[in-house]
Amino acid sequence: TKYVFDNGLEFSLIRRDTKTVVVVPTQSGCKMGCTFCFLTARKNQEVRNLSGREIWEGIAQVLDDAPLMGYKDLLISFMSSGEPLNNVDGVRETIIATLVLKALDSRQMRPVKNMRFGVASIIPTVKQGMEFVRTIGELQDQERLGAISVKLHYSMHATTDETRKKLIPRATSISSGLSILDIYRKLGQPTEIHYTPIAGVNDTDEDLARLARLANDGGFHVKFLSLKAGANEALQPSNRIPELLSVIS
Repeated sequence: TKYVFDNGLEFSLIRRDTKTVVVVPTQSGCKMGCTFCFLTARKNQEVRNLSGREIWEGIAQVLDDAPLMGYKDLLISFMSSGEPLNNVDGVRETIIATLVLKALDSRQMRPVKNMRFGVASIIPTVKQGMEFVRTIGELQDQERLGAISVKLHYSMHATTDETRKKLIPRATSISSGLSILDIYRKLGQPTEIHYTPIAGVNDTDEDLARLARLANDGGFHVKFLSLKAGANEALQPSNRIPELLSVIS
């Protein structure tokens, strides 16, 4: 279910079994310029960082419309519009507000037994990546917040810097991103690599071999995503996903 509020912000609600996922934005748009993202087509958009209060108010409105009764697992996913590492303060404030309300046994949070967060990022720069690592590390040290789980989903989408720059022009190098991911998982936090296979772009035999090394030798979990229709007509989804899955299993 998609929610579009009067201020233009979009939130989504996904439910299956006992799990509720609320997908939230961190910015009012995005200027990262990823060639396979529908947000890139929105020219001349004004992009600003959202405050933690704005993000949480959106979450609250979603949960007011769809109460958590009967759903014990809640995931707040920072994967809607915006690059989360461009707004680490907003992410941090939202996490704190959610955990504090859970600790206070608020009406909206009362049914929740398991609370998790997810952040999807291209990791624009090493500096921003390390700032995120420090921020989550500091949150882990705050006893009043209790246990905290924030999975970092690295939007990699290519196995060479040359291809990645064409797909994601404002991202740091793959090796730098993987280094950040490795540092982050040493905090005890979960990590994952996101990869959208695109026909003739990032699904070659060489790509398969490099992904196999990442998954099998590097110990990174790789999740394949489907290319969304309409984002870029010049790009087509790969039909090699079964092969990709086989090399990382």
